[in-house]
Amino acid sequence: MKSHLEKFHREDLNKKQAELLHSAGQPQAQTITNNQPTIIHALQKMRVWNINIPQARQYHYLIGEMICLDNQPFSIVNDTGFKRLINKAVPNYNIPSDKYFRENIIPDIYERTKTTLKEKLKKMTGNISFTTDIWTCSYTNNSFISLTGHWLDTINITTSNNNVSWKRCSFVLACKHFPGSHTGEAIATALTNLLKDWDLKTEQVHLIIADNAVNMSKGINEAGLNYQPCFVHTLQLVIKDAMGSQRAITDLFAKAKQIVGHFNHSSLACYNLEQIQLRLKMGFPKKTYSSK
Repeated sequence: MKSHLEKFHREDLNKKQAELLHSAGQPQAQTITNNQPTIIHALQKMRVWNINIPQARQYHYLIGEMICLDNQPFSIVNDTGFKRLINKAVPNYNIPSDKYFRENIIPDIYERTKTTLKEKLKKMTGNISFTTDIWTCSYTNNSFISLTGHWLDTINITTSNNNVSWKRCSFVLACKHFPGSHTGEAIATALTNLLKDWDLKTEQVHLIIADNAVNMSKGINEAGLNYQPCFVHTLQLVIKDAMGSQRAITDLFAKAKQIVGHFNHSSLACYNLEQIQLRLKMGFPKKTYSSK
């Protein structure tokens, strides 16, 4: 409206403004002028941002980082409560679809992070140790292979005392779908490709720690890498064999499994057990570790 008056009715507008200034005085005119940004600001708050403007993209990446860091599903952006929170906090922001995050934001975050980490690895002067494992998802029956790098990074050097401060670094470099048979040859090929994907040479690998499975040790050795068995897994195998050789312990485990199985299949039995625990003022352990 103001632009229209200034363009087509400037003379009438100037005349009216002069009358207002004469009748009400300068302070009132100043008040009208000061109120105008408030109206503009209100209109701007009602306007939804375009998906590609910098303000919107800033929130795209913040949500994307949350999904990655907190291991959230892409579908969180479709949740009613999450939408209400974002709409209240940032009314101008319209959350894109989960497909947009899956195909655009998350891949870009991954590539940027990978590029930064590659540059960091290039500056490494020492060797890198790795841990790897293979497991199968209980929900989908899909198998995966992981590769995690571990190294010491120099964070501060005091030349006067020749003291070096070290920082222990650990990064998951890969968690990749691993279909097919888990043979030593397949594992060797997978590890070689994962190292190549990160521009890492065999000479840079100090050692790779994995479990004591025969196929795992064979695969690492076939890849020309230094295999070392996991100490904790080795200790677990020793303890398992030691307990399995004692008849009294195996009988105790068998009885314990029967008791656990009974309560797992009866909600009434669980309720009665809780009442007994309350009466005896006993605790309620939340997690039971497997005896396998």
